[in-house]
Amino acid sequence: MDWIAGLLGSVLRQLAFDAIFFWPGWLVLNILTLGRYPRIRKRHRNVDDYPEISLISVVGMLSTLAVVASIAYFWTR
Repeated sequence: MDWIAGLLGSVLRQLAFDAIFFWPGWLVLNILTLGRYPRIRKRHRNVDDYPEISLISVVGMLSTLAVVASIAYFWTR
């Protein structure tokens, strides 16, 4: 029973990660590549697009962390 709860928690955590950080990553990549990447316009549930969605979400997470760190750094000055 514990492994079912762990699996369900892992899946929900991954879906929340993709839902939160997809759009900031999409925006950052669109600005940096002048609209050439990413070609995905919406978060689909297609299995073939999942690695690309994960990559976009990671870029979104890193850019969000960079913005938060910059705000924290300049706020304390």
